[in-house]
Amino acid sequence: MTLRQDNLCRLFESHGLRTSSGRPIITAPALADHGLLGEVKRVFIALGGSLEMPVLGPPPSGPGKWDMVVQDIPVELDEERHFNRYRRSTLKCPMYAGIRSFELENYRTYCIDREPDCLRAAGWRGNWTNPSCERQFGPSPPERQLEEPGPARWKQRAINDYLKDAYGVIHEGPVVRFSIWETVHSSTGEFVLGTLLKNGYKGDWTSAVLRTFEVRRGKTPARADGSA
Repeated sequence: MTLRQDNLCRLFESHGLRTSSGRPIITAPALADHGLLGEVKRVFIALGGSLEMPVLGPPPSGPGKWDMVVQDIPVELDEERHFNRYRRSTLKCPMYAGIRSFELENYRTYCIDREPDCLRAAGWRGNWTNPSCERQFGPSPPERQLEEPGPARWKQRAINDYLKDAYGVIHEGPVVRFSIWETVHSSTGEFVLGTLLKNGYKGDWTSAVLRTFEVRRGKTPARADGSA
């Protein structure tokens, strides 16, 4: 768990919310039962997948553990490495039309505007490629060179994020996502969530994050202006 993830987990716990850990269990029959198997295969092939479909099992190939589970709700804190052209391509899929547990349009924008940050954080070594990734997506270009066919590890992370979202559809429950790039509104101003979590600032912004969590899990309606 990174420092920012740890501080978000502590934030929930400090307000009396129960946290735990866990890993999504995703199977081909469950995807098929919810009409998602064909889409999963199309997304995977569009990313350059060289198999019939992505690996659904545990790491190092399949989706890893949730960043945290809060009150039995999976919560992901998406940091720099999660925003790039490959994740954006998955966010255009039909499945997301019914998902309200994160700010979809903002995420699509972050995938364009924040890709340079992704490159700085994940342009080398295992963040760029590794053998398990290349078994699914083939070889990668030289480090830090965003040319086709693209870094296999970025593609693997994108498909695994997509599969975690599919888990929510399968189980008819939210997978709540927070981005380090999103804005938090408080009585003292507007702040970037990642900066607040990195520095452990005190203040009523924590209440704003809690309310956002309740909105995204479907327990509190959004305000009339559309904000959490």
